[in-house]
Formats: sequence, structure tokens, C-alpha cells
Amino acid sequence: MVLGDLLTENEDPDCLLRYVHGCGRLDRELLHFLLETEERLSVEELATSMDRDRSTVYRSIRRLEEYSYVTKARHTYENGGYCYRYAAAEPDAIAAHLEHRVEACQDRLGELMTEFRSTYCEESS
Repeated sequence: MVLGDLLTENEDPDCLLRYVHGCGRLDRELLHFLLETEERLSVEELATSMDRDRSTVYRSIRRLEEYSYVTKARHTYENGGYCYRYAAAEPDAIAAHLEHRVEACQDRLGELMTEFRSTYCEESS
């Protein structure tokens, strides 16, 4: 993943998750699936729906939870026991978080450009 790829490749909006957080294809597919689903789902239900192993889906859920793109709620069964059910965060909240991260990257790139200029450009004049 190279920054220049963003300028040359025909990317869809999901590429932000890859470039900003390093999210893999399953992470992006899972978030997309949850954004289109109206109800909370368990890892088991998600794994079945996406035809993936539970542990693989769980790892993706954990990564998305880290960025607050997925929320979890405890569901208690009538006969005892519980499980967690997951849903996507509000799309506006996800967009705001991504926008903040992109702005932070822009700021850092600006700093690096300034450092580059002060190191290499001003010395040669």
C-alpha cells in the first residue's frame, strides 16, 4: 500500500479503511455488511452469513471495534447465558472519524515535507 496508489488507482470509498487503518478485505466486507444490516448479529450469525470461520470474523470485529466502527451489546438468553451482538456505528460517526484521521495524515505529511525541505533544499542554496 503506497500513498501514490491513491492518486492512480480507481479506488472505491472503502479504500479509506485500507489506507487509514490497514483494514483488510474481510474487515471492509464485514463493515459494509453490518452497515446494510438493520439488526445486531452475533459472531456466529455473521460467520454463517459471510461464509467465514468464526475466529476469522471475530478478529475482524475486534479490529473494527478498536476504531469504534462497530459496537457491541450484550444479549441475554431467556434460559440463561449470553452472547454479544454487533452492529455498525452510525455512518456519520465513521465518516467523521475517518475524516479526522485523514486530516492528521495530511498534517503529518506537511511536517515531513517541511523537514525534507529544511534538510535537503535549504542546505544546497
